[in-house]
Amino acid sequence: MTLSGAHQDQFILREFIQREIETINAYVLMLDKASEESLKRLIAHAILEEKEHVAEGMQLLGRIDAMQGRALAEDHLPHLADDGPGARALAEIEAEGGAAARVANAAVPSTPSNATESTAQSTPSRPASPAGGEFDPTLDAPDAPPRRRASDATTGFTVGSLRGKPQED
Repeated sequence: MTLSGAHQDQFILREFIQREIETINAYVLMLDKASEESLKRLIAHAILEEKEHVAEGMQLLGRIDAMQGRALAEDHLPHLADDGPGARALAEIEAEGGAAARVANAAVPSTPSNATESTAQSTPSRPASPAGGEFDPTLDAPDAPPRRRASDATTGFTVGSLRGKPQED
C-alpha cells in the first residue's frame, strides 16, 4: 500500500496507537496474573506510560488529521444516553431476536479444524483486530515468541517487538 506524506503519517500514527492499546491489554492480563507486589507496581507503571502514549498519539493525530481533530473536539457521550442513537440501535438489534449475539460472534475467528477439543475449550475467543489480524494480547506475554499480524507486512512491526528485533520474513 502506498500513501502520500500526510496520509502515511496518519496511518503510521494509527498503527502506533493500536499497538499501544494492544500493549495495555497485554499488561492488564499480566497484572491480573502477577502475585509479587513489586512486579504488580512495575506493570501498573508500564500501563500508565502506555496510556499516556495513547493520549499523546490521539492529540497528535488530531493535529495532523483535521477530520479526526474535529471528531475529538466533539462530545460523543450523548450518543450513549438512554435515549441516544446507541440505545436505539441496541433496541433494534435486540428486537430482531438474538441478532446481537450473531453480530458479536461474526467477528470471532473459528477454531482450526485440526485443533483438539481440549485446545478449543481452553482457548478463549477474541475479536478480530481492526487491522485485520486476530487480536491476542497473550502474544505480548514474555514467554510468547514475536508474531506478525496481517497489517505488520506494511509496517515491519511485530507483536512484542519491544522484546527484541522485528521478526524477519
